[in-house]
Amino acid sequence: MKKIILPIIIVSCIISGCHLSEHTSELKPKASIVGGDGFTSTQRYQILSWTIKSIENYRGNSYRCSAGHKTVGWGFNSKATGIKSVEDIHEADVLFRDIVDSLYKEVNEDFPQLSYLQKASVVSLMYNTGPNIKNSQLYAKLKNDDIEGATIELHRWNKVKNKFGKKVISKGLIRRRQLEAKLLNNNFTMDDYYKLKLEVERIYAKQS
Repeated sequence: MKKIILPIIIVSCIISGCHLSEHTSELKPKASIVGGDGFTSTQRYQILSWTIKSIENYRGNSYRCSAGHKTVGWGFNSKATGIKSVEDIHEADVLFRDIVDSLYKEVNEDFPQLSYLQKASVVSLMYNTGPNIKNSQLYAKLKNDDIEGATIELHRWNKVKNKFGKKVISKGLIRRRQLEAKLLNNNFTMDDYYKLKLEVERIYAKQS
C-alpha cells in the first residue's frame, strides 16, 4: 500500500462503533439509488470495502504478511502506512476508510470513465500492490479502455516474494484477483454480494 497522511481519528466515531454499514464518506452518497448494475450506492461502497476486508482479514496484533511485512488491522503495512498498532476493530475501520477514500480519489481521477464497481476493483488492487501498479501494463490497458487486456494482466499479479526472495504464486492472491476480475468485468452479482457480506460478518463476530 502507498504511504499516505492519515487524518486525526474522530473519537465519537470510535466510541459509537463502525460496523458493516460502513462510514459516511465521499465514496458513499447519502441517497441509496439503485443503478444499472442492480446495486444501491450503499451496497456499492460495501462491495468495495468488503472485497478488501474479506481477503485482508482483521488482526488486532501485529504479524508478518505473506510478503514478510509487519502488518496489523485490515492488512495495514506499517512501513507503508505508518500504522503500527490499532486499539480495536472500530479504530481500524476509521483508518481503513481514510486509506480507501484516498485510493478511490486517485482511481477516480485516473479512470473517470469506469463504473463504480470497476473502480472498486482497481482500488482493491492498489490497496494490495501500492503505487507500483501505476507503471504496469495493466494500468496502461485501463487507460486505453482495454478491459479484456487489463483483466488478463490482472490475473498475472498473483505472486509474492518468499523468504528467499523468489516470487511464488499465492492462493490468496489468486482468489483476490478472481474477485477483482468480476468487478472489473461488471460480472459481480447479488449472490456474490451476500457471500461477501457473510464472510465479513464472520470476521466482525469474532471480535464481539
